Formats: sequence, structure tokens, C-alpha cells
Amino acid sequence: QGIVVVTINYRLGPLGYFAHPALTAAAQKGEPLANYGLMDQVAALQWVRRNIAAFGGDPRQVTVFGESAGGMSTLALLATPSAKGLYARAIVQSGGGWFPPVTLAQREAAGESALTALGHAKASAADLRALPAEALVSGVGGSFGPIPDGRLLKETPTQAFAAGRAADVPLIIGWNSGEDSLMGPWRPEMARAIPEGARKIYAAEAARGDEALARAVFTDNLMGAPARWIARQAASGAPAWLYHFSYVGTRFRPFTDRAAHAAEIQYVFQYWGRRTPMSAVSEEDRAMAVLMNGCWAAFAKTGRPDCPGGQAWPAYSRDADTLLEFGFETGLRTGFQSGRLDFQEQQRLPGLALP
Repeated sequence: QGIVVVTINYRLGPLGYFAHPALTAAAQKGEPLANYGLMDQVAALQWVRRNIAAFGGDPRQVTVFGESAGGMSTLALLATPSAKGLYARAIVQSGGGWFPPVTLAQREAAGESALTALGHAKASAADLRALPAEALVSGVGGSFGPIPDGRLLKETPTQAFAAGRAADVPLIIGWNSGEDSLMGPWRPEMARAIPEGARKIYAAEAARGDEALARAVFTDNLMGAPARWIARQAASGAPAWLYHFSYVGTRFRPFTDRAAHAAEIQYVFQYWGRRTPMSAVSEEDRAMAVLMNGCWAAFAKTGRPDCPGGQAWPAYSRDADTLLEFGFETGLRTGFQSGRLDFQEQQRLPGLALP
């Protein structure tokens, strides 16, 4: 396709996003805190800017993109002031978009509590840096990811998009029909997470039982509604394109009727390997891969997803509310699941400390 693809490593978990009062006290004025994994990503983009021409790439035409945690990282980069100008466009595949307003103080308290439990109460910055990496990886639990430190990342990506302060670049964003694969096996107690009022909004799913309802709510809450919301916020500037991926590969159809989390990746890269050996690839699968790969490649080259075969994909607008569904019958959908996604906005947005 004439595109240079660069993949990177970056720190994860407590090695990537750890905070502690001692580290904050020891930091120089303006020195970033806690977001070491995000710092690695910015450093990688800076490396690409300096070096990609030697590999045949164009430093003025960088597309930053990722799936799942990579999509979340892409959204964080769009909200990181020092990363602006290092890329020309972005793609977020199943990366959500609604980040809880966790503060540095909260993350510091969690870090201090974890180290105390490991027998390192009142540790200094030097003490913490002397700890073996294995001690942090195995001993510090919890959820880790980018948080506003007031320096590198001044606000959550959700807050940045709401305020119009995210990087104004062309954007593709979307989600899959079976993101509930992240839930794992069904347990009856999962029904407790179903919000009040959901049974009315998700009437068809509710009629099939608690599991079907909970899985639909999970998918919309984690990925679908945030993706549409981000597209809405972004659409007032550079164009944004919204998609929904519901195509199920031929080999998976005996087991499921929904596209699991990450199922789109092999079609985006037109790559058959670990998930689908060549012997299980149908002509229908190949056609979907040609389509998605072509849309993504065109976007990387021009900033517009001009898809193969003349498949229309208009930029998203709040008024039209149109997305492209990559499915058994690929096509444009207007007002796609709008009642469900509106319900999720009403549930979640008030708790995100938006400006």
C-alpha cells in the first residue's frame, strides 16, 4: 500500500502509570508525573518525526492509531499538548472515549497504600527507584492508564474533547458489535450492573434475558456511546468518520453472531495468521479485508477514507448521525442505535467532570 508501519513498546501497569507522594515531591518543576507509558509514546512519535524519512516515510503525514488500549492511548495523545504536531491524523479502534476523572492525588494515595502493603511505608523516591521491577509488577494491583498530572496531561481526553482542546486532526473512530467478549463468561451476579431504565430502552435484548441485556449495555457503555460522542465533539473541526464493525468471519459463525473485541484487526491489516489460518479464509472474508484495508490505507495517505469500490463514507455530523457499518451487508446507517447510545450518555456524562 506504500505505507510505512511503525509499532512501539511502552511501559505498562505500575511501571507505566505509577504515582506516589515521594515521587511527586522529588520531581523538578514541570517534570511529568505518573504517565511514563504516555511519555514513551510521545518519545516514539518524536523518533518517527526525526527518522522516518530514512525508511521511506513522510514525517508530515503520520497517522497515529491503535486498538483497545492502543485506541485509549491514541485518545490520550490527542489530549497531550506536547504531542500535537507530531501526527497529522488519528484512528481509534474500540478505544472508548469516556475517561474517569481520576486525579493525581488519588493515584498517589493508591500508590502509597500499595507500597505500604508491600512493607515500604514512608519510602523515599530513592527507595522506590531501588525496588526491583518485579516487586512493582507482581505486588501493585489496580487499574493503570493515563491520568491528568497537570504537566504532561492537563485534563482527561474526555474533558479535552468536551472543551474543544483536543488536537484538531482528521479522525476515524468506531467499535465492534461484540465488545462484550471482554466480559468473559456470564455469571448471574453480572445482572446487578444493569442500570435502572435499561430494560425499557433495550427491550429486544431484555426479552432474551439478563445476559443478552447486560452484554448489550456493556458494549454500548464501554465502546459504542463513547465513540459516537467523540465523533460528535470532533466533527466541529477537522472531519471525523464513525464506523461500526459487525462482520463475523466465516470460521467463527458456528460460535457467535457478533464481532468480538479486536476482531476487525485482521481485516484492517488484510492479514491472515493467528486468528484465521489461510485454510479458513473465505472469499467473503477476503472482500471485507480488501474493503477495510483500502479505507484505512486511503485515510493514512490522504486524510480521507476513500474506500475501494466506491463505498460511500461521509464525515460524521451531529445532525445527520450517519456511520458506516462494516457487516454482512456493509452500508451507511443513520441514527444507528441512537436511543441506546443517548441513554448511555445520560448515564455516564454527568460523572466525568466535564467543563
